[in-house]
Amino acid sequence: MWRYASTYGELAPLSAVHVYVCYVTRALCYRHFVQITVCIMELYGGWMTFGPEWITGSKALDTSDPILLWLYLFFFNFLWVIIPAALLWQSWVDSCAAFSLKNKTK
Repeated sequence: MWRYASTYGELAPLSAVHVYVCYVTRALCYRHFVQITVCIMELYGGWMTFGPEWITGSKALDTSDPILLWLYLFFFNFLWVIIPAALLWQSWVDSCAAFSLKNKTK
């Protein structure tokens, strides 16, 4: 448990930088770099938290209660996949548009 809390505690400053860069000052040149980094780290963290449990048959997760299974394990953790995936897609589209515009101007 200490390792889990320590890992997410260390990511909190980077998440604060992400919120500042992406939503307070949208015009910074490194916005998409920070957004891609945080999104990939979030997706990786979600996989490393729940992936091994699902692969081994959920020995440490209580999946007998349907509320815990579908509300907590599925829905709320699904949000931690959908939101970073949507932001990752947004960065991909904006980066592709920027690179294609730069290639057209050459």
